[in-house]
Amino acid sequence: MSAKQAIFLMWVSGSGKGTVMQKLLDSFPSLHYVQSYTTRDLRPWETNGEKYWHITKEEFEQGIADNEFLEYARVHNQDFYGTKFADIDTIIQAWKNPIKEVDIDWYKQILDDDRVYSYTKSIFLTISDEVIRERILLRDPNTPEDDIQNRITSAQKERLYAQEYCNIIVNASQDLPRVQHDVIQALYSLWLDDEKD
Repeated sequence: MSAKQAIFLMWVSGSGKGTVMQKLLDSFPSLHYVQSYTTRDLRPWETNGEKYWHITKEEFEQGIADNEFLEYARVHNQDFYGTKFADIDTIIQAWKNPIKEVDIDWYKQILDDDRVYSYTKSIFLTISDEVIRERILLRDPNTPEDDIQNRITSAQKERLYAQEYCNIIVNASQDLPRVQHDVIQALYSLWLDDEKD
């Protein structure tokens, strides 16, 4: 395992990234999940700090002003979401590997940040347009065709970004055990490549 490597997991919607992330965390004690910060309200079933740190809009904006965030965005012109550099750095200093799922558009912000660029690695989970359609209709057979096409168009754009920005692309159209196996192999490959450098 590389002692200084931050892993970012990205995905096409419907590729099962939540399940894959949990498998990685269960399989590798060296991985440490990095929580996001958000200004949205805490939901009744959530615990602050478990997946998100819920902070005020003023605190978030102060963090932006102080250059604390590696990446951040305001979603639907409402709530802020972001990742703080200090959280990644603390994990690295403890000789652990931070792991975080991020939107691929937000990952481009991370790559522009000199504080982590040299030890940033990424895995992208992709699924085919046909599988996107199947999984959407499995969840809701009445999904309008326009909604399906919008999701497919978004996925096509994400795949193009992934080819340019991501280290490894994994086909998540396969069955879940195979996807988990391939992601674990991708992680080993990233660590081995880093050891060679």
